[in-house]
Amino acid sequence: VRDPRDVAVSFAHHAGRPMFWAVERMGDPCATAPIRAGGLDFQLRQRLGTWSDHVRSWVDQSRFPVHVVRYEDCVADPVATFAAALAFGGLAVNHVSVAAAVERSSFERLRSQEIHSGFRERPPELPTFFRRGAVGAWRDELGAELAGRVEADHGEVMVRFGYLP
Repeated sequence: VRDPRDVAVSFAHHAGRPMFWAVERMGDPCATAPIRAGGLDFQLRQRLGTWSDHVRSWVDQSRFPVHVVRYEDCVADPVATFAAALAFGGLAVNHVSVAAAVERSSFERLRSQEIHSGFRERPPELPTFFRRGAVGAWRDELGAELAGRVEADHGEVMVRFGYLP
């Protein structure tokens, strides 16, 4: 799970669309994942619903256990966050190995690898896939009006995951 205000910024950049489009799309109960011509692999259209619907569809289902990982926790304390996810999955946790894996997959390292070797999932119209990855970037990119709309649309779920008081 990631703060939907940051998701809106990332989504807008990824889609090459304006911020208001991303905010509206995240609040659209009929939203679906697009099928891209020339994309990675053919896939059926997937119903996403709103950002809140999508999050709740994973965390509130009862068919299998789910361990929620917040993006912000991955940034703040990646070793502890990933170690907890491994433990939840029933895997042995070796903190030295987890720390090494975190280092090898850091945002900065992935961005550098993309610059040097490319990245298969980068949409062809974007210069890079790995842009900022910053927690709270919405504060200098989204604007107060659109941030307020995200909060109005998704406030209940934002409170639940600690994104609003």
